[in-house]
Amino acid sequence: MKLRIAAVTVTGLVGLALTAGPAHADAGLVAVASTSPTVTPPAGQDACSTLYVGTVLTGRGCFESYGDKIWAEDLRSDGLRVIVEARYNYDRPNDECHQVGGAGAGGYCNYNMREDGQVSFRVVTRNGATGPNDTTGAWTRWLTIG
Repeated sequence: MKLRIAAVTVTGLVGLALTAGPAHADAGLVAVASTSPTVTPPAGQDACSTLYVGTVLTGRGCFESYGDKIWAEDLRSDGLRVIVEARYNYDRPNDECHQVGGAGAGGYCNYNMREDGQVSFRVVTRNGATGPNDTTGAWTRWLTIG
């Protein structure tokens, strides 16, 4: 399996190390989101999706076409990791943006997406970097990247 390396943009005072590894069978790049003290995703998002477990808001993921960034945010203190899974309508493996900062933390993963392509994403929770998803949200509609 080929892995691509991407830079993680630091949006807060605390930066986490970038990791790359096969977290899921179809994952092309696994990135750890930078940590930010900001709980609300910054303005400029093209689309956001939220994940509920029952009636409890658990996580949020957003896509920002300017800069090809994905925002992952953990909104529940449950010991699970919030992950935004991204898929593309062109020849590119799926990506995953992991938020490991715990409840109340959010941050970006920065990718280099093809400008004439489209992306769809969903928010999931998982117990660690690998293994099955605990809760899986719905895929968003296809979004224009460029």
